[in-house]
Amino acid sequence: MQNILVLFEATQEDTEGLALAIGLGSVHQGANIRLRHLDPQPTAQLAHKSYGRLKADDLRWAEGIAVVLETGSSEALGEIEQCLLLLSKAGSPFSKVAYVFGGDAEQKSVSHLHGALQRAGFQLLSQQPANQVVTPAFMTQIGERLAEEKI
Repeated sequence: MQNILVLFEATQEDTEGLALAIGLGSVHQGANIRLRHLDPQPTAQLAHKSYGRLKADDLRWAEGIAVVLETGSSEALGEIEQCLLLLSKAGSPFSKVAYVFGGDAEQKSVSHLHGALQRAGFQLLSQQPANQVVTPAFMTQIGERLAEEKI
């Protein structure tokens, strides 16, 4: 069984739904999940309101991580990087896998996040092809894959 952490930056239910789909796929494969909303805005139009805030312990617990970005705000990316830095300083006892979906985030921001994850010991799963339509069903498959990944 894997521990999967799903981080998401969202102001709309569509993006929240993609993150929840990853969690659903992971649970289908018997994984434990934690959902964390990055940089929550009071004006966010989400189905659920209390996902909890990201902590370094979440990253330490996780064997797999999925990040779903709506815009790639500097606040959301900073939140992840700050926890990754704490994790790197503490050392990671085993390898971990990660998947990042950039949404409308700039490729530069997504690439920067990839680098930060790799420096913290995460192996990146391959990204979706550029012409791939990202649907909840696709994200459910990502969640299943994260939970199945042998690390």
